[in-house]
Parts: sequence; structure tokens; C-alpha cells
Amino acid sequence: MRVPADGSGDEPIPMGRVLLIDDEERILNFVRRGLEAEGMAVDVAPDGETGLELALSRPYDLVILDLVMPGLGGHDVLRRILDQKPAQPVLVLSALNDTASKVSSLEGGAEDYISKPFSLEELLARVHARLRAAARSSTTHIAAGGLSLDLYVRRLRAKLGAGAIRTVRGVGYRIDAA
Repeated sequence: MRVPADGSGDEPIPMGRVLLIDDEERILNFVRRGLEAEGMAVDVAPDGETGLELALSRPYDLVILDLVMPGLGGHDVLRRILDQKPAQPVLVLSALNDTASKVSSLEGGAEDYISKPFSLEELLARVHARLRAAARSSTTHIAAGGLSLDLYVRRLRAKLGAGAIRTVRGVGYRIDAA
């Protein structure tokens, strides 16, 4: 159990924030309960449109996405999420178990692919692996209050020279080509 920052110890801090997008209510409830039992905060979306809206408007450590949904399908949701948030980890959980679907999802930017029917134990292990990988990659970024420092940019500035990379307030960084 993790202790909240206020030290009260009354409620555990979620181990990760996950968005689950699937049109099958039975799958939504089953997976949600399994993830919450592992201490994760879970939002669910019953269709692609709602899932896309949530994924683009809130921060998630992982998105779990079904491919086959009425309306906006999973491949389109995946593409549109990664167009706006290229670093967003997405795990595909789909009844499509053919090689072409797996390859197109992975080449489209998905971090992992699990075919239905699936084992909850395997899904949880893969979710934990994705969250660990995300935690490792975020160690080059330090945030405190309203300040943030990207250590990778600091090292790159040292190699390229202080004037090569400019900070654009509220946006990020700009490389000034000579």
C-alpha cells in the first residue's frame, strides 16, 4: 500500500491511471475490476468516440483498446490518439487474432497486443510491464509544482551548445538550425 503525499495513510495512491476502451460491457467490468484490485485508477469508455475524447483530454499511464467497435473503430482511435499524444502507451486487447491485425496495430504504434479470449493474469502482467517501462522512461523528466526539467534536453544542450536548443515557454523546445 502506498501512502498519500499528505501522510494520512487513509487511502492508497493508485499505481497507475488506465483508460479501458471496449464496447463489450462484460469485458469492461471484468478488466476494470481486475485492474482496480491491483490498485490502479481505471476510466472506462464503451465506444471509440468516448474513448478518444477521454484519451485526448486526460493523462493516462496506459490505454487498453479494443479494435472492433461500432462507429469509430480501434485502428482509427489508435491513430488519432498517437497523432495527438505520440508517447501515449497503448495496449490492444482484441478478438482479432490474425497476424495482419497484430502487425498493423504494432506498426501503428501500439506497445503490445493481446488476443481475446485472454487470461486476466497475463493481461495484468503485461499492464504492469508497460507501467514499469513508462516509469523508467520518465526518470529523465523531473517535475515539482509548476516547474519541470527534462534531463535529456539538458544533456543534448551540453553536447550541441547552449544556443542550439531554445525553450519555448508553454510549448516545449525548438532547435535552431545553423
